[in-house]
Amino acid sequence: MNLIPATVGEGGEIRIERSSGDAVVLQSKDSVLKGDMAVTVGIRPEDITNPIEVISDSVQVLTCEIKAVEPTGSDKFVVFELGGEDVLARMRADTVVAVGDTLDVAVEAGSADPEISAGLGYMPSFFCVSKYP
Repeated sequence: MNLIPATVGEGGEIRIERSSGDAVVLQSKDSVLKGDMAVTVGIRPEDITNPIEVISDSVQVLTCEIKAVEPTGSDKFVVFELGGEDVLARMRADTVVAVGDTLDVAVEAGSADPEISAGLGYMPSFFCVSKYP
């Protein structure tokens, strides 16, 4: 599980700062979190993948600089920075990528509240695992 520090904006959007100074904004499908609060976002590596693999109107595409590549046969795992943390993503085995390349990855919008996630009957692509005052 990738655990990434973030903040929640007034509209419930989840903002993750990058070391480059820009930010990634993830839209939650059913966020009950509002206001300027710090959260930790959990995203499973298999829920960050090639954009062509995800067919959904709630997919968000991020452009990332790759720090590490690990081919495993049926998959290729890549590491990039997000929120000051190394993030692991599972890509297709035929993805052409090397360390230092930029790569588009897809994340599907999930729930911003673990209680809502439990009530959905499925695990969303991302969720907030903790809140801090």
